Amino acid sequence: MKKTLLSLMVMFAFFAGTFAQSVGVRIGGTWADFQKDFGYTAITNPTEVEGNLGLNVALFGEMPLAGGLAIQPELQYVEKGARIWDRGHVNAYMLNKWRYIDVPLLLKYRATTPKGNFFVMAGPEVGFAFSGTTIYSHWLEPNSDAPNRFSNEVSYTFDTDQADDGVKDNRFDAGFTVGGGVEFMIGKGYFSVDVRYGLDLTDNQVFDGDPVGSNQPAQNRVFGVSAAYAIPLSFGSNE
Repeated sequence: MKKTLLSLMVMFAFFAGTFAQSVGVRIGGTWADFQKDFGYTAITNPTEVEGNLGLNVALFGEMPLAGGLAIQPELQYVEKGARIWDRGHVNAYMLNKWRYIDVPLLLKYRATTPKGNFFVMAGPEVGFAFSGTTIYSHWLEPNSDAPNRFSNEVSYTFDTDQADDGVKDNRFDAGFTVGGGVEFMIGKGYFSVDVRYGLDLTDNQVFDGDPVGSNQPAQNRVFGVSAAYAIPLSFGSNE
């Protein structure tokens, strides 16, 4: 795991340190869930998948190209997962929160105006889940009062094979991100606000006896809103 995280950091450092003419920090919130229908026997039916709130913090660089285009590599911490309700026997849910280090590599287009700039961006990303937690919560009766609620939070144990519980976890993610936003010059740098949507194309859980292609993959998807501030690097300036 340490080697994987180090490799992701080295990827970001290479792009940002070698080519970037500005660097910045970004922080925001996310709404994450699974693009998955859990309506099969692996989990008690019927179920309902909902999103959950998370945190997103990133470092990024920007390398201008031409005609308003730029390359923006990022190194980000992002929380993914979902809340899975079990409506079959009790009013209960399982809240999974996986913590990832992701490295998006975005192509960015900026349109400048006298009052501010507008931009759109898109590109691939790879990531690795380095930790996670699971919260189990249920009520003795549907819609009962708080004293009848039981909750337990445990550290998530990633399964490397299907021997124990029939589930194999995939800690690696690969997908894409799209988004857009606005930016304004404040001081020597630019303050920006963006919205973005990320979809992982890898299946993060594989169930024993689940034939390939028989069920929709359990893919993470994340909607985020964040604010950022970037400053130019002196050695990248043309002044």
